[in-house]
Amino acid sequence: MAEYPKRPAFFAQKVTRLLFKTCAAQEVGQAATLLVVYIAATEDSARYRRAVTFYNSHLMAVLGFSKWEGLDRARRAAVDAGWLHYEAGGTRKPGRYWVKIPGDADGLGDKPMDETSDGLCPAKGDNEGDNQPRLSPLGGYSEGDNEGDNQGDNGGEPSYPYPNPSPTKKQQQLLASQPDGWTIETLLAEWNRIDGVKECRKVTAGRRADFAKLIKAGRLDDLPEALERVASSDFCCGRIPGKTWRANIDWLLTPERKATAKAKRRPDTVTLILEGQYDNDRGRQSTPKADAIDACEFNPDIEPLEDLK
Repeated sequence: MAEYPKRPAFFAQKVTRLLFKTCAAQEVGQAATLLVVYIAATEDSARYRRAVTFYNSHLMAVLGFSKWEGLDRARRAAVDAGWLHYEAGGTRKPGRYWVKIPGDADGLGDKPMDETSDGLCPAKGDNEGDNQPRLSPLGGYSEGDNEGDNQGDNGGEPSYPYPNPSPTKKQQQLLASQPDGWTIETLLAEWNRIDGVKECRKVTAGRRADFAKLIKAGRLDDLPEALERVASSDFCCGRIPGKTWRANIDWLLTPERKATAKAKRRPDTVTLILEGQYDNDRGRQSTPKADAIDACEFNPDIEPLEDLK
């Protein structure tokens, strides 16, 4: 008999969110998903002190199975996918259950996945002000006014779950080659949490292509440190008096440029960040900024610094 694992608080809620975030129902089926949710909820009710136990007849009645075979298929699917631990019972002995999180889902973020998730998609105005604090697309809270707030610009695009439930063959190859938990969508979510940088609202084909180059160059493991340095950089976040330039996601994703007859070689932006090119102690506000000029010329989406023209 296996030992029941230790659980953190609210573990059932986390499992439930990850079930939907990973589109588990498309892999294991709706019945297996409902089974996992029910087991998780019962563990929570038992305060995660022990495995929960059920007879088959109980689960069939609660979950709406008319035949044992349906329950058996759902249970095996959940176990095989790594969402459920099950020990069969016997005569007058119920089976033992507890939920698990598969390895490919364990590293995913726990942010909401609705249509206004963390700045990825701007909220659409609802014209139903309610005097309740609400999260704005750019962070912080604003008050409803009972007159409709129309905060959204109707330009937001629907958010998509991770992983894509219907990926193309090329997308499947890309997902297989990248570390768990890092996708272009998760990168954009982390980027939009940085105060001062330009918000990124859309995943474009060009950004996906540049992200694929980061994967190929083996730079994804460096992204957490790079983002931390960007967040602490006054230069990147527009905190230098008299300067209007702020970093954007295209600047971050700028790949390495090979040397040509007309231009010198330039490392990718992640390398420049990790080498300290944008750290505060470099005194960039008062020294020549050849790197920044070069980066702006290389990426036309970046606004050039006014004092460097």
